[in-house]
Amino acid sequence: MREFLTFLIQLMCLCIRRNYEMEEKIGDKIKTVRKLYGISQEALAKNICSQSEVSRIESNTHLPSYYVLLRLSNRLGVDINYFLENEEESQRNDYLLEVKSQLAEARRQRDYSLLKNIVEFEIKNPLFKKGPIRSYLLWHKGIYQYHLDKEFEKSIKTLLSCLSHQNKSLLFTELDINLLNSIGIIYRNESLLEKALEHLGSAYQMVGRVPSIRDRRLFSKVSYNLSKVYTDLERYVDSLKVCEKGIIECKKNEDMFLFAEFHYQIGRNYFFQLSIEDGLSYLEKAKTIYSLQSKEHLKSIVNEEINYFKDNFPINKSLKQK
Repeated sequence: MREFLTFLIQLMCLCIRRNYEMEEKIGDKIKTVRKLYGISQEALAKNICSQSEVSRIESNTHLPSYYVLLRLSNRLGVDINYFLENEEESQRNDYLLEVKSQLAEARRQRDYSLLKNIVEFEIKNPLFKKGPIRSYLLWHKGIYQYHLDKEFEKSIKTLLSCLSHQNKSLLFTELDINLLNSIGIIYRNESLLEKALEHLGSAYQMVGRVPSIRDRRLFSKVSYNLSKVYTDLERYVDSLKVCEKGIIECKKNEDMFLFAEFHYQIGRNYFFQLSIEDGLSYLEKAKTIYSLQSKEHLKSIVNEEINYFKDNFPINKSLKQK
């Protein structure tokens, strides 16, 4: 466990690099205080980092992560803010961007344990004390509260608290869309379909009106989740429309993300309407896309469904021979 946490901390810690000279650098300050107390580099580094890292920090060729700097300052008996004074805001922004990147990767991989460890570590960081960046951190807390801790009500409460406004018609940020999407997913998992539709529907409407969305895949994510809720509610035509728009968006962006899933969902809608041939046609397309993406497990699942419908429903011989 200790080795895993050590690895986690190393993974989270960012070496923020400077592109310009500062009047007084962190390394200079650390070196001055260390020499004042007569502490060797080796003694300062013990159980925190390597002696060579301290050497590079003091020579200003390497800027320590917040975690390392905090431990070094504690050992030297100096408030960490002494070392952070006069450092450019851009350095802090780089740190925040790196943490956001790590959270996003853990979220994509559905590594909820890692997500929890990152959040619990960074929540103590003054850089995440308030504002949108804290809401971004708490968004991920809400995700792991549900998927890892199995705390449905707490997760919803956390996610709702992060919205920029409690009136959905006044929401306006990209983070708001992500929050509504996550809330909708959780409600769907709990079979609270009308609540899921309420939040995903709001997110879907927002994607079209929020300017300068950085995540170009956000429309596809929201669309796919909304289409599944429509299917669950037996609103197959609505689901088809959303999926078709999703496919158009994928083609426009030349992005295969969720491209197969949209075809698969269209196929499901046709099956539920007993349009078996149309459904099989779209499942075949989904299978081909998964094959091109080397997603053999998903390809196998779709192929099993294709065989099931071919074996159990009356269809043209030409389809059965494919």
